[in-house]
Amino acid sequence: MPVCTARFLDRDHEPAAGILPETFFKCSAVTEWQFPWPDKAYERVTTEVRLAWSVKYLYVHFWSLDSYLLARETKPKGRVDLDDFVSVTVAHGELCRGWMVNPLGVLAEFSAPYQGAPLAEADINRAWKSAALGKTGHFPAGWSWELRIPFEKDFSLVPTRGDVWKVQFERQDIDKQGHVSRAGWPTPHGGTPGVLDPGSFGELQFQA
Repeated sequence: MPVCTARFLDRDHEPAAGILPETFFKCSAVTEWQFPWPDKAYERVTTEVRLAWSVKYLYVHFWSLDSYLLARETKPKGRVDLDDFVSVTVAHGELCRGWMVNPLGVLAEFSAPYQGAPLAEADINRAWKSAALGKTGHFPAGWSWELRIPFEKDFSLVPTRGDVWKVQFERQDIDKQGHVSRAGWPTPHGGTPGVLDPGSFGELQFQA
């Protein structure tokens, strides 16, 4: 099973302070996705994901190229899964929590049971509210998203060093003609945005 490692931090970080400095926020494995648009082979999209954790929080940092240039033409209201977005879904035990955000900073959250079969829409609680804090940032070629997830409030437990949970990441881009490009780790998904088949989750290792 693919593995993504979260590095342990000895102090916490406030998302409002800005993007984590690279010297402070490192991951032993950076996940990068690249794929061409359906009708523009010369245009490529890149996403990097970095993970870290403390005794209180899981930190997820996305760096995405290009998407913001198109998303500026969209409206901030409406369903996030019908827009450009990036998402992270974390599962442990029988519980699955997910967060997705578009480049305009509109956040959608959901909770669902973690079971041994693909999830149906009826299984997903989109009214669930997370205690996580997030911050989006923009730069000339794209955008970034930093998310701080509280273990105790959102999962009712705190991992210890060496624990292994489940995680998946996803990105969706919609061009001006309505073509949809999807990418993800470990694998992209063709069904409900933001919720993968449990069989396609990777391992999230909590490392010192």
